[in-house]
Amino acid sequence: MRILVLSLVLLLSISHTSCQSQGGTQQKQDISAVEFEQLMKSKSDAQLIDVRTQKEFRERHLKGATLMDINEPAFNESITTLDKSKPVFVYCLGGGRSASAASRLKDAGFTEVYNLKGGILEWTAAGLPVEAAAGALQKKGKTLAELQALAQSKAYVLIDYHAVWCGPCRKIAPILQKFSDERKEQLMLLKIDADENPTLMTEKGIRAIPYIELYKDGKLIWQHSGIVTEEQLKQAVGF
Repeated sequence: MRILVLSLVLLLSISHTSCQSQGGTQQKQDISAVEFEQLMKSKSDAQLIDVRTQKEFRERHLKGATLMDINEPAFNESITTLDKSKPVFVYCLGGGRSASAASRLKDAGFTEVYNLKGGILEWTAAGLPVEAAAGALQKKGKTLAELQALAQSKAYVLIDYHAVWCGPCRKIAPILQKFSDERKEQLMLLKIDADENPTLMTEKGIRAIPYIELYKDGKLIWQHSGIVTEEQLKQAVGF
């Protein structure tokens, strides 16, 4: 009897492990830029999807990517053109929109979905190549030298790296504005749009937005990634 019970336990354990192994590819995976590139190269049937806007796509995208804007009503219809039995690689600028897209693809029955963690920001920071649509103007935006000059233009300079499509960026925008307005004699708020300043984002190695920097007399004294509160800002500035 004891042998029979142990055999059943062993059988159930093997069955559970087997199900986990078979079901693992049914879950979306967030992977780094280097892993993303290597895995795509290893899979000849890879489907690469860019879920940003057409404007963003024209300015720079990964080679071989197909545009499917996640914020367009036609997104759900667009993904029906993909093969559910083949791996899908999805990306955006910072990883937020593509994470949502990856979840929707998984819910739609796609068996193998990979999300580029950190998006194109992470991709370019890793030194990996992007390309632009024919005739697209290449945006460079501010240079690092220009930014450093601006950082010295007032006693305190608060820099907000953001994007118009970024939900968390929009959430903290009024907090940053109020904070700077109340200290306008000593502090200046500088807003840097990530989409308009791709070279600067790459040079600084910024991999996610919102991203906040605080300079005092031209020297970086504090930095923060993600949502920020007024209390955190007060502690950083000291007044």
